[in-house]
Amino acid sequence: MAIFNYAYRRIWAGSAASFLEIFIWSIFALYLGFWCFKLVPYRVEYWLFLSAEVLIPGLTPFIIGIAIFKTHVNVGTADESLKSVPLKAIQVLGPRMLAVFLTWVRYMLPLVLIVVVSEISVINVDSAFYVNSLNSLIFQDPLLDKITSILYMHANLGKIILYKSEYFIKPWIFERYLLGIAQIIGWGLLPLTWGFLWASVFQRRGGIFILAFIAYLIFPAIIFLATYQIRSFTYSYYDIADNMKAYMLGLGGPVFSAILFLLTLLIWQKRS
Repeated sequence: MAIFNYAYRRIWAGSAASFLEIFIWSIFALYLGFWCFKLVPYRVEYWLFLSAEVLIPGLTPFIIGIAIFKTHVNVGTADESLKSVPLKAIQVLGPRMLAVFLTWVRYMLPLVLIVVVSEISVINVDSAFYVNSLNSLIFQDPLLDKITSILYMHANLGKIILYKSEYFIKPWIFERYLLGIAQIIGWGLLPLTWGFLWASVFQRRGGIFILAFIAYLIFPAIIFLATYQIRSFTYSYYDIADNMKAYMLGLGGPVFSAILFLLTLLIWQKRS
């Protein structure tokens, strides 16, 4: 608890961190107030939906990178003493990772809520009609369809959105929702574990850490390239390709994160 509190105070020291959080929550509160009284035009819903979907993965590396820098890179003599105390690696790194992860949640939660609320209106207006099971369109608008199909599992799987209510009791629908939640969580865990891995190697060397942290973009690139390769399946293998893409997008981030987490613990254990 002491390590967690110290890390959390470091992250939220100063007025900039709190100002950004209040600003994001204020946007959501203002939008929700107008939405409840049906005073939000469709074009506003449209751009809020797209903006929030892009900002969640876009802001994540900046928020997590700065938080890791404050908690595990820019350390002093008190932090160096942790390497010689009789604590396991997870007892030191676990609280710091939790402080960074909760910081990410505090910033991302209002954006996620904007996506959920605005999506209701966007789907009602712009959902594509499924002529057959091979139709890959989710929204009639090309930009809307393209961005949602790349970034979000639940939007990529338009069958879930467009099916009638009686289909929601089917087990595969619930499974796809779980994969969608895992994908979003993986967006936070992947830069978190990657950042702590290099922060453990390059403590007190901020410049090198920043260069190493930016390289984490190779992991989402690998995941998305793999999913696009899956599209090369012919229509006769459409169901197989669809399932492979779902698991790749949903579990790719958490699986890579688990491997990086174990490597980080091994690096920290090699202390004097």
